[in-house]
Amino acid sequence: MKDKYLSYYKTIVAFLVIIGFGSVFVFINPRIYDLIFFISILPLIYINHGKLTFRMLKVVVITFFLLTIHLLLTKSPYEGYLGIFSKITIVVLFISGFKNNYIDISDHLYKSLNIIAYLGIINFILANFLPILFVPLPYEGLDIKSFFYIFNAANATNHFGLNIFRNQGFFIEPGIFQFLMNILIFKIIIVEKKPLYKAIIPFIVIITTFSTTGFIIVGILLTVKLKSILTLKNKIGVFNLFAFSLFVVFFINLLIKELENKFDGDAKASSIARNYDMLMGIEIIKNYPLLGIGYNINYYKNAIKNKSIQINGQYISEERGNSNGLITLFMYMGIPSSLILLYFLFKQSIFPKRNFFFLLICLVLFSEPLLIANFIFLLFLSSVPNHFSDRLIDK
Repeated sequence: MKDKYLSYYKTIVAFLVIIGFGSVFVFINPRIYDLIFFISILPLIYINHGKLTFRMLKVVVITFFLLTIHLLLTKSPYEGYLGIFSKITIVVLFISGFKNNYIDISDHLYKSLNIIAYLGIINFILANFLPILFVPLPYEGLDIKSFFYIFNAANATNHFGLNIFRNQGFFIEPGIFQFLMNILIFKIIIVEKKPLYKAIIPFIVIITTFSTTGFIIVGILLTVKLKSILTLKNKIGVFNLFAFSLFVVFFINLLIKELENKFDGDAKASSIARNYDMLMGIEIIKNYPLLGIGYNINYYKNAIKNKSIQINGQYISEERGNSNGLITLFMYMGIPSSLILLYFLFKQSIFPKRNFFFLLICLVLFSEPLLIANFIFLLFLSSVPNHFSDRLIDK
């Protein structure tokens, strides 16, 4: 019975890690979230007899030292780096609360993702059939309506001739939600090798996000699944193969329509903005290749001030944050440090099949600026090896 309730509590703490990855509540109340997350970890450390390994402590000390050197060399304000230090510290405590057991962390992250998937179904229904429940949030620059931060919706967009609120669940962007649901699908149909219908809930959620990146990732997952089905020694039922083929055709059709909308429809402006962010970011990386500009959004805005990028024959200039997480990493940290960090991200020990998961995380970071999140720091720090990492990872 004690283990049962401890598992429930672990799921709650893992849930807090997930919603720290770009949820509306955390975006508006980052300090309150950090405090809640920190306080929730302490009972877990006490009850579960958490421990910190010397290897992890050594990695953290070296990381703090190198980040301090980077801060000084780029002459960046220390406030941003203090935020990074605090998140790393909290994530280390989180790992310690799980006794450095990456398998246990992975299992409870998946449990929390299942909860978020079901809440996502409710979110889409409420947003489109009971929009009166949602109230605008008093936060400048965030055009989102919310129902107690649990259910959220931005402006309705046109899909298949209908004005639909895209499903974003807890999060500020549907693109974040789709990535988390694709992790769940990845777990169910690729890692556990279960049939597609076992992942029907996250599949539905991804459809309701109308995310082009989400559809592309689903296409990759279905391709891998089809390959595994065709290489099975056992015969495949005609009905199962037919159902799978229909599923693939359905998603391909969705992807084509979303791509058309992205480049020629209502979402064309979003596509141009993302191209601008990528090209402007590359220009800055070329000017600051070794150390980057340092972790400071104001440095970035100063760097792009009075600069323009030519896209589709038009010169575009816009002073705003960069939406490309990978480009942002190279801008802030420089090329050498960024490549090292990406290597650590690749070596994460939370999710199986490193090669495939690294592709998924890069795809989402390419379209979302979510580097400074507990979830990402958890992936980085899980690259510190222990006897659990080799058991979990299938290279």
